Amino acid sequence: MPTVLSTTQQIMIPGLEDTLGSVVRNVTPPTPLFIQKEETVLANGNWTRPANIADFIEVTLIAGGGSGGASNNNSRYGGGGGAGQFVRRVLNISSVSALGVIPVTIGNGGAAVTGATNGNNGGNSAFGTSGNTFYMVAYGGGGGGWAADNGRDGNNGSMGPGAENRTGSGSGGGGGSEWQRSWGGAGGGGGASQGGMTGGGIHGAHQGDFDAGRAGGRGIGEGSSGGGGGMGNSTSHEDAIGGEGGAGIEGYAGGGGGGGRCGGGHGSCGGGMGRNHVHGEHDKSAAPNSGSGGGGSNSDNSSGNGGSGICIIKYWAKIN
Repeated sequence: MPTVLSTTQQIMIPGLEDTLGSVVRNVTPPTPLFIQKEETVLANGNWTRPANIADFIEVTLIAGGGSGGASNNNSRYGGGGGAGQFVRRVLNISSVSALGVIPVTIGNGGAAVTGATNGNNGGNSAFGTSGNTFYMVAYGGGGGGWAADNGRDGNNGSMGPGAENRTGSGSGGGGGSEWQRSWGGAGGGGGASQGGMTGGGIHGAHQGDFDAGRAGGRGIGEGSSGGGGGMGNSTSHEDAIGGEGGAGIEGYAGGGGGGGRCGGGHGSCGGGMGRNHVHGEHDKSAAPNSGSGGGGSNSDNSSGNGGSGICIIKYWAKIN
């Protein structure tokens, strides 16, 4: 069974049909009074359509975030994980009878990695099943690139008929810090509303020569963005900072921070923080059900896990 939380209720006054139009066409006028309710699905299972509600519901669907990349050396850093895709639609569920069930899939966050390994992509989330006219998919975020590789692209494909069969994807992971030089900062993972920040911001008096690191992965379409690129530095002094994770939407689907010699980038919207050469275990993993990316790391620790996805359902019920 899914984990479902009823979180909000909002009274709606007479005359609602004038505002919602066809949204409440299944309720016989005159309309007395409606209440807006919200349920949150946190794990795989079925959502049961309540009795006596409007045929149209609003669904916000967020996929799992990618995990951060790692490294085989403590002076080189992996990129932050990309956020899971953020998708919102008003869906017609008139084909489902009262107390009928709709399957909901919640994507897992990408699992943390160690060594010269790119982060893992997050899992896709879905509302309904293929064949439903309201079927909708949100795609998992890309894993961060290990220190010497590009960030991974987010999962991608058709978002289903509920989202007009548009092509979409999760956000891209941040690129690793090293290409021509070591000691740099990796890129932050992309967020649902903003790309990940480039690594390599300078901190302190010892400023070496900076060169491009590895590229961030890409995101396609709505609710996703690309990961930030890494930056290499010619000096071993503590200069380079990991890129910040890209911003999410409404507290969900932020990018994970890239690792950096001087300081790790911060994650957004519950995303994991990147590691530096001293610290790295604190807050490296994204919050569960945030859809955000995990933080990047070096060889001293594993990267951060991506956050699992979530589904938020709003509907309008008639008060008896």
